[in-house]
Amino acid sequence: MKNALFLITFLIIASSCSTVKESEVVVPELQVETLQKAVLFGVGEEGFEQGFKEITSIAEWKKTETQLSKINPFTTTFDINNIDFSTHSLFLVTDEVRSTGGYSLTAKNATRTKGGDYIEISIITPILPQTDVLTQQVMIILIEKKSNVIFRFVIEM
Repeated sequence: MKNALFLITFLIIASSCSTVKESEVVVPELQVETLQKAVLFGVGEEGFEQGFKEITSIAEWKKTETQLSKINPFTTTFDINNIDFSTHSLFLVTDEVRSTGGYSLTAKNATRTKGGDYIEISIITPILPQTDVLTQQVMIILIEKKSNVIFRFVIEM
């Protein structure tokens, strides 16, 4: 009788324990470091559309920096020589050219999964937009290297 009671108790306890499914495996949090935010005033003449560009080397950054400076000087506020491109990915994130100023970009809701990294870019709209100016927001971010990175743009009011 004791054995049956022990067996029933054990089965109840064992069945109440949850098992971890493969899809529920905890992965490390994705760290997104914003290295720089800036505004381009070249009316889109720099040649960037809304999206992102992965920069994989110092030489590629120099070309991108030249393109950013096509109309107005672009001053880098971080040291490109301190980035290890074998372990990290550098991204230039650009918004569309806007007919007013005051917008900003922010990296939010970064998630790392087995399938890739997902980074949400919030486009924050100004309460009082600056009129008579065409602007394009840019942001440079750094993440740990992963083969598949997916960006999603979301407008916040």
